[in-house]
Amino acid sequence: MSLWISVIIISGLVSLVGKNSRPLGLWGIGIALFLILFTGVIFFLGWAIVPFP
Repeated sequence: MSLWISVIIISGLVSLVGKNSRPLGLWGIGIALFLILFTGVIFFLGWAIVPFP
């Protein structure tokens, strides 16, 4: 997991604590999950085109 995704997830979890910042925390966690999914899909598509030796 990259540093940026880790920072986003940690910040999102911290934001979930406060009532006013909860939607922002959920938004951040959603972006982190999207980035993880996107990275995984691109990795497997690239692997299907050019497999590792």
